[in-house]
Amino acid sequence: MSKLGRARAGYTLVNTLALMVAVGSLMSFSIVLIRRAYTTHQEALSHLNTTQSLRQVCERFRSDAHECDSAVVVDGRFQLTRGNSRIVFSNESTELKRTVLVGGEELSTETWQLPNPAVSTWSIETSGPLDLVTWDLKFQGDGVSRQMQPIQWLARVAVFESLASSKEGAAE
Repeated sequence: MSKLGRARAGYTLVNTLALMVAVGSLMSFSIVLIRRAYTTHQEALSHLNTTQSLRQVCERFRSDAHECDSAVVVDGRFQLTRGNSRIVFSNESTELKRTVLVGGEELSTETWQLPNPAVSTWSIETSGPLDLVTWDLKFQGDGVSRQMQPIQWLARVAVFESLASSKEGAAE
């Protein structure tokens, strides 16, 4: 047989270039998908941490409200009195704080971070056999992250001492 009649085994340059383009396209698509999955995962973790923190704040708020002797809203802060101690809940932009004061001195402070700035509103409704303590937390959008829905915590407590001076308040 002559050299012209033999079929050559192997790939041509055009075949190799087409394969390289196909592999490059698949890699670029997979990088975009991996990046998007990573970003979604980070957002989900952040949301989970925020949800757990808010659940912890809710449990503290309810247990403190149930154990207190009296409650008032003063200067936009919610104050609970239990014996000779006071528990103060406050909201400062992206932080929720719970401060325990004994004899006027700060005993402990717990701080929970919020993903967005928020505004707190506390109220005490004295109708019915048990007083209703309400804490509304409304988030303000920052234009970048997702807007969180408002949260409302409720606690029914034994009738408080006379609270005629202050029943509602708001903090920014």
